[in-house]
Amino acid sequence: MNDELPSGWENVALGELGKLHCGQSPPSSAVNRQGNGTPYVSGPEQWDGKSVHLDKWTTAPAREVCGNTIFITVKGAGVGTTFPGVAASIGRDIYAFEPSSEINTRYIHRAIDHTIAEILKGARGDIPGLAKPDIIDHKIGLSPAAEQHRIIAKIDSLFSRSSRARDELAHIPRLIERYRQAVLEAAFRGDLTADWRMTSPSLADPTQTVADLAAQRTKTGSKRASLSPPAPDASEIYPLPDELPWHRTTLEQVCHQSRGIPYGIIQTGKQFDGGVPTVRCGDIKNFRIDLSILKLVDPVIASEYERTVLKGGEVLIAIRGSVGETAVVPPTMAGMNISREVAMVPVLPAMNAAFVCYLLASPHGASFLARHTKGVAQTGINLSDLRAFPVPIPSAAEQAEIVRKIEQQFLAVQRIAQETSLAASRISRLDQSILDKAFTGKLVPQDPADEPASSLLDRIKATRESAPKAKRGRRSKA
Repeated sequence: MNDELPSGWENVALGELGKLHCGQSPPSSAVNRQGNGTPYVSGPEQWDGKSVHLDKWTTAPAREVCGNTIFITVKGAGVGTTFPGVAASIGRDIYAFEPSSEINTRYIHRAIDHTIAEILKGARGDIPGLAKPDIIDHKIGLSPAAEQHRIIAKIDSLFSRSSRARDELAHIPRLIERYRQAVLEAAFRGDLTADWRMTSPSLADPTQTVADLAAQRTKTGSKRASLSPPAPDASEIYPLPDELPWHRTTLEQVCHQSRGIPYGIIQTGKQFDGGVPTVRCGDIKNFRIDLSILKLVDPVIASEYERTVLKGGEVLIAIRGSVGETAVVPPTMAGMNISREVAMVPVLPAMNAAFVCYLLASPHGASFLARHTKGVAQTGINLSDLRAFPVPIPSAAEQAEIVRKIEQQFLAVQRIAQETSLAASRISRLDQSILDKAFTGKLVPQDPADEPASSLLDRIKATRESAPKAKRGRRSKA
């Protein structure tokens, strides 16, 4: 905390400015969502950034607080989150700071937010937690009462602008995702390569590609292969224009016969140092595999699943959990494996793996997968349905062109996403800069006529000393 404060300000511990109420959780059996009893706030998940969602109640409140408070999350992943208090019962992960009636509560809230990083230095334990002294001993710059109101008015004015900008930026990721889906839909409707087919009609003929796939599939299995069309009900989700020369078949028929389309290790067991890196459904996102979080599986367990040992070039698709997330396996992952939450699609050389990856993730693909997702507690796709997934087959050259066009468009919107992220971080830095100025006396002008903060502290002290003491042994609800 900067001790060089403007004239009339004081550097004061929060404990001198109000009371801190430590939350206590009621019995879980006394908590409900039907509106019975006292509103109950147990954590920062009930704060959406603008208001507190009172979606829990308790019939046995252990710690009740009034509305003129500041809630501070003191335990767990959300430690350090602050939000305006409401009249409620609070759980053990929440403390409520109740400023003196002589002080602007919102001023104290902004001051805490300004220096929350300093408070968090006191967090301790495997699950970081704050203790009562971390808060009541923490010092803030206290301005004269009149200046507090000027400061809050100015902060509100500036923050309202940054809030509007933040709200506008929040729409962009959704627009980007809609654009990506539109690109994929156009790609597998033949629109992205319509001009290319007109200028390269000989390259657009898929006859040779279909023959190559049939020959490669025959070579990889014991049965002679031909690429038969998918069942009529499956092909209906691909309403391809009649003029498109694309062949139609199923996912199974563009894959290595002997490897099939399997899922991986059923019971991966505990983390095994030096084990086999294994891909789970949560590791696949945005057409990439996050190698940093792969589970390491005991080689003895992994050896029982040789069929799903990766070689590079396969398409992986999440069939449990985050159903439909896809990625192409890079060569560097050769020797790794997959879990039962993931299916391996070992496409033949004549089929472009990235083409299949994007096809499965397209709106047409998502529609098929949604129709065949089963289960209640844990939803997923059966392999038999996945094998029957309808696949359009353009020529190898057109597949490559489609992938190039998709990735060109995706790269353009990725730049927009990066700029959006940078803009959001700049807004956060701007907000912090506003708070820096506010609590060093540089945001609004000082008025020599203002009553100094020392007089305010004297009144708070006098009020405290004159307040009746709680009877010993009597438990206060606050």
